[in-house]
Amino acid sequence: MTTQRFSVSWKDWGVLFLVPPSIWYGYFWVVYLFAEAGCSDASAGTRPLADDVITYLTLGLTVLTITAIGFVTFRAYQRIRSGRDRSDVFPATLGAILGGFFIVATLFVGGPAIWLAPC
Repeated sequence: MTTQRFSVSWKDWGVLFLVPPSIWYGYFWVVYLFAEAGCSDASAGTRPLADDVITYLTLGLTVLTITAIGFVTFRAYQRIRSGRDRSDVFPATLGAILGGFFIVATLFVGGPAIWLAPC
């Protein structure tokens, strides 16, 4: 009897569609959770996190998120350039466009942390 293992490979085009939005959603949730927690008044005007902590946390998560989404987008781009299987080119192109969109969305969420005070 053989056992079958479930493995997700880069050949599954669904990965190209699901990973970038999932990474961005997690990033968006964590950044705004920390901003809300850090900017709320805990008691008598004291804040649990300083502005610098929130800024550096946002910038670090932004770089990490762009790297992760960029990796998936690069893999989709490699699938386009290889052109071995013509049926993979269209989903890979959509995955690359979607990845690029979520990189821009990540910059729009994390970018204001560079120029504006978080609270």
